[in-house]
Amino acid sequence: MSKSTEDELSNLHGAIAKVLIDQIRETIVIQEEDGAEKEIYTVTPATLGVAIKFLKDNDITTSIEDDDNLGELDDLLKKKREKRGLRLVSGETE
Repeated sequence: MSKSTEDELSNLHGAIAKVLIDQIRETIVIQEEDGAEKEIYTVTPATLGVAIKFLKDNDITTSIEDDDNLGELDDLLKKKREKRGLRLVSGETE
C-alpha cells in the first residue's frame, strides 16, 4: 500500500472540516404549540466533541475577546454557576 501524498491528506483535512462545519450549522424548523416557528440546531454532542478535538489537534485557538459567541457563552456559564451558588475563584469553584 502506498503512502498518501501531502495533497491527498490536505484534501482529506479540508473535507473533514467541511463536513463538521455543515453538521454544526444544520438546523430544522419546528412549530411550537402557539404556532410560532423556531429554528434549532441538530448537531449532536458527539459531533461537537469531534469538532473540538479536531480544532485542538490542529492547534486552533481563540480568545473570548476575539469572538462574540465565546463572550456570550462565557456570560451564560457565569449565570448558570451563579444560579447554582458557585463562584469562580482563580479557575476553581468555591
